[in-house]
Formats: sequence, structure tokens, C-alpha cells
Amino acid sequence: MSAGDVTTFFRDGAWTYEVEGEEPLGHHFDAREPAIAGGRFLANERAALHIIKNEDGTVHECHSYERSAAVTHG
Repeated sequence: MSAGDVTTFFRDGAWTYEVEGEEPLGHHFDAREPAIAGGRFLANERAALHIIKNEDGTVHECHSYERSAAVTHG
């Protein structure tokens, strides 16, 4: 993982998401889907990688929301 990547994971009985290299956001969810949606939104806003982990910590999915460079024609 790189600084700025967003990871959704299970810890201490709750689902959450955090940004690599930043302080924890403090969002906790009873269900997995709301945490994934929050992590996806944040990764999209930051044009970052979103890593979704299973409850056991293994990687379930990984999505890149990086913006492609603009193409200019002269």
C-alpha cells in the first residue's frame, strides 16, 4: 500500500476504512457494505486505490480510482 490508499477492513468487532499514512477517521459500521461504500467514495474522491479486506484480513478486492492523464491535441 502507498500513502493515500484507502483500506476497508474489520477490526475490534466493527468494519471501518482508513487512509494509509493518515490518522484513523473514526468511522465504524456494524455491517460491511456501508464501510465499503464509504471507502469507495473516499478512494474515488482522492483518485486512490481502494483495498477491501475480508474479516480474516485477507484481500478480497482491490480497485483503482486513479484519474488518467488528460490528452490534449494541438
